[in-house]
Amino acid sequence: MRICKLFLTILVIVLLGWIPFSSVRAVPPLPSTFWGIVTINGENVPAGIEVSAWINGIQYANTETIIHDGQSKYIIDVPGDDPSTPGVIEGGEPGDVITFKVGNLVAPETATWQSGNYNQHDLTLMGEVQEKYQIFLPMVLK
Repeated sequence: MRICKLFLTILVIVLLGWIPFSSVRAVPPLPSTFWGIVTINGENVPAGIEVSAWINGIQYANTETIIHDGQSKYIIDVPGDDPSTPGVIEGGEPGDVITFKVGNLVAPETATWQSGNYNQHDLTLMGEVQEKYQIFLPMVLK
């Protein structure tokens, strides 16, 4: 009986507008997920090569290739734009075209952003990937 009264009280409060609907946040959309095989010039790429996802020239996600079952593969989650943050774009919207880069190369295959999808999307590139190098310098303290 108590739960029923509590529920009715909350319902009346919401219906009468005592709690503004603007205080209720929208749930961000699920990411658009892509996975597949990555080849350059018909060959596997080494593990650790960056794969990134771009929409309208802005990078929204990145990952690295792995070697699995003798093939170079990737999986990437491209986030969606949160409708509760106007003026800020955190990711894709339905229908946005996604461009993929492997290292410095742009893949000819594109995809369409859709919330919650999980699609195989192989990337076949031509050219030569320039690997990123990290330089580690010693730190000397006095």
